[in-house]
Amino acid sequence: HSPNEVERFENDLRRYLQRKIGFEAVMRLRCPTALSIQTFHGSGFVRSTDLLVLPNINPDAAFGMQVAIEDPLTNYTAITFQAAILYTSSKSERRIRVHTLSLPVGSTLPEIFANADQEAIVSL
Repeated sequence: HSPNEVERFENDLRRYLQRKIGFEAVMRLRCPTALSIQTFHGSGFVRSTDLLVLPNINPDAAFGMQVAIEDPLTNYTAITFQAAILYTSSKSERRIRVHTLSLPVGSTLPEIFANADQEAIVSL
């Protein structure tokens, strides 16, 4: 084994054992009424259309959602998504973490394709 591989393994193991973990988590995703959440991707159980139940959560966790356009977005210049995660810390404290993301609305297909995150799309 090369020294680089050993060092990388040690660093990965140290991070895995020292990272913070949240338990009994639920995540709610909010978006404008012109959009609807079709599918969640990740390690969780879908309780309702916008609520995902997670046995645990950590800083390395990733989730994906497929969103459908239900109404025309002509009145929007940007779409805002908000994800709120309620979880129990390792010290038995209930915590809430909120992430907000605002994305511009594109008007042409080339504009949308030019700004799309291709790696995220392919991973879904």
